[in-house]
Amino acid sequence: NKTCYGIDQENAKKSRCIADECRNLTGTFNCTMGTCINITDAFECVFKETDAPLKCSGRRGKINCIEIDGLQHCNRGTCERIRSPYNCDRRCVDIPTRNKNVIVLSGDRVYLSQ
Repeated sequence: NKTCYGIDQENAKKSRCIADECRNLTGTFNCTMGTCINITDAFECVFKETDAPLKCSGRRGKINCIEIDGLQHCNRGTCERIRSPYNCDRRCVDIPTRNKNVIVLSGDRVYLSQ
């Protein structure tokens, strides 16, 4: 069996935009009132539409992103809010499936069999 780790909301590293910690965000982030958690390693999101970019870097970055909210796709501090509909699936890597024809996902655990 293999464990696919999720996001521990309580202990995850949080980037606080008011403290100028959002200037280099890259990846997919779940943001609430200017505090963002990187979910890139745990989820792969597919989406078509985003809101206009919000620049969290530079002189006005803290002010621009003080209330950033929702699911964000960011590249070096420029973030776009992902609009519905979108689909985010759990990401599990390095699962050896050779000679296996049964895969069961139960919570955070993956079981393989034949």
